[in-house]
Amino acid sequence: DGGFRRQEALREVEACRRRGMLTNLREYTVAIGRLGREHLWEHAVALLEDMRHRHTAPDAVAWSALLRACERASEWELVLRQFDEMHSLGVRRNAIPFTTAIAACGRGSAWPEACALLGEMGCELLAPSVISFNATISACEKGHAWQ
Repeated sequence: DGGFRRQEALREVEACRRRGMLTNLREYTVAIGRLGREHLWEHAVALLEDMRHRHTAPDAVAWSALLRACERASEWELVLRQFDEMHSLGVRRNAIPFTTAIAACGRGSAWPEACALLGEMGCELLAPSVISFNATISACEKGHAWQ
């Protein structure tokens, strides 16, 4: 049952946090990913904030886990805000967060933003993957932008 799994994931992550068991980047990233897989994106966002307040700087992998959690929930505008914050904090963005942000734009039929992100990848000297191109094409399809 999905509801049970979500509650179990939340209980486990909260118990680890309360007991001080989330002490490093890897543990936080795993917990954020777990929350994301159970569609608990709000808790994943809060956990990344907790991580930052405890002076554990999220890397590209942790940010990608958060972006994926929000993308799964079709929170494309939040994904873009988090993606921009990641950049403003100096975290090097690779193809994974770019592609996740593009896919999130697709879920929201935000094809102009998806196309802009694909272009931005080139500006940052990142080679878009087949997945990046497919996510952009999908965003254009969902936004009925075939020109």
